[in-house]
Amino acid sequence: MASNYQSIIFFSKDYGGVLAFLPIIKKIQEDDKLLNVVVIAHESSYELYKKKDIKVIVIPSYLNQNKIGQFLDKIIDINKPKIIVTGTSRKGKNEIRTLEQILIKKARNTDIKTISILDFWGFYEERFPCKNGQVIHDYIPDVICCLDEKCKEDLLALGVPHANLKITHNPHIDSVNTSVKKIHKNVNEFNVLYVSQPIREQDLTGSLGFDQESNFTQLLNTFVKGSRWFNKHINIYLWVHPKESIIPWESIVNEKNKEFVKMGRSIKMIYDENKSYDLFNKLDLACSYYSSVLYDALYFRIPCLSLGIGSKVDISSLLVTNKLGLTQVILSEKDLNKYINESDFKVLIEKLNKKILNYSKKKIFFSDGSATKKIIKIINNIQK
Repeated sequence: MASNYQSIIFFSKDYGGVLAFLPIIKKIQEDDKLLNVVVIAHESSYELYKKKDIKVIVIPSYLNQNKIGQFLDKIIDINKPKIIVTGTSRKGKNEIRTLEQILIKKARNTDIKTISILDFWGFYEERFPCKNGQVIHDYIPDVICCLDEKCKEDLLALGVPHANLKITHNPHIDSVNTSVKKIHKNVNEFNVLYVSQPIREQDLTGSLGFDQESNFTQLLNTFVKGSRWFNKHINIYLWVHPKESIIPWESIVNEKNKEFVKMGRSIKMIYDENKSYDLFNKLDLACSYYSSVLYDALYFRIPCLSLGIGSKVDISSLLVTNKLGLTQVILSEKDLNKYINESDFKVLIEKLNKKILNYSKKKIFFSDGSATKKIIKIINNIQK
């Protein structure tokens, strides 16, 4: 790749951005010994790098935003990167600008090129600061890696120049695709995944009008009450978001499992710390408020529910797949009961397969599996 020894810096605060980075970092480290990969990690996503044995510089948690800026300046000064690759995290509490946005603006004042990789549709005005509905020039990266044509159109409407937009999709999906396997499912089992989001940590519970723990409990109760499940073994897997405390979730898991034993029901809840995509090959249903894990589940042809029972706000736009009809929005306990207890899941999967085939042909939402290759090519072209 590189003709001279050069550095490239990667930084994403959020989990999804780090997942997008991992295949790219791995590929560079395997193929280009002349390119020095410098990874800056936020404490909330450090563990992902650790699992992959990727060395990182962790931002100290005690630093305020001003001190973090100085910390980043020092890393840039020492490594003198030609390229900085960022995620596109949304602002946290008390943040004026995200750390990715700070890095992009810093690079604007130098000859350092910036690449930002999108891993989620929507919320673009939070990912790229806007004024009067247009992206502020100082925060536009040299390249934004878009997810599909719709994503690109939305960014063009915000004033991002056409030359800065490249459709690549998300490299994380490349690895998801390789995890898809055809296996014979046990007809006596029904496997469900629930993925939480940090809405309590973001102080959103009050404004939304519901909490995830109650939605999760309603999901469990639906399987308890439904007569069609009496002779099935139900496994309900729980993935807790890394920004959340596991304590309230562990309490629900322990209490409910005791209840199920007393009832004599073959229902088991599993707090799954491993979070392996091998699980998806045996899943029958995936549920979340708006986790992008539902996007991944669709590649495994799994029916998905976007759960917001009791919501005061319109959640239909939170996931692009809700608008595309690939995920089902559930806003009431009545609708949840009807879906779980009356749906023919074979028919649901058949309909889902037809939609996936249609959108794949139109290059909408679904990746062709070459995102990593496309982004490596962009990096190569910048280095020339």
